[in-house]
Amino acid sequence: MKKTALSGTLAYTLFTLESNPSQRRFAFIIGAIIALASLASLPFAHIRVPNNNAFLSAICSSVICFEFSTVFVLYSQFKVSRSPSILILAGGYFYSACMTILYLFSFPGILPPNGGSSNVRGQKASSVSTPHPPQAAQAAPRSRLQQNGR
Repeated sequence: MKKTALSGTLAYTLFTLESNPSQRRFAFIIGAIIALASLASLPFAHIRVPNNNAFLSAICSSVICFEFSTVFVLYSQFKVSRSPSILILAGGYFYSACMTILYLFSFPGILPPNGGSSNVRGQKASSVSTPHPPQAAQAAPRSRLQQNGR
């Protein structure tokens, strides 16, 4: 099943390339290793570990990155083949990545308290968090003078 691109040349996509027996064997071996590693971890399923939000954010971040890279590959394949099923699959991965981002933000401790704004000495949060360039240039010498007691 080979398709021609819009220019009339033969278009090779991930879906139209044929695999040889060694490639299929390699994919089967990788799948078997993943399945065996998953089965080997079953005895440890009931062990309680301390909660760690850093681990959760690392796992979710890697899932988000992998899903966005999958979206990129699938969309690139759609641009070549113009198959709507590939576009639907890419949309599903994009939706899953967006939902994983929302899932990450639902855990306590991921976002800083009170929205990340720090109210220092009654100043507005916007002037503290994002100073203008002249204010930033003046803030450094002022803080050094205050540390030296002048």
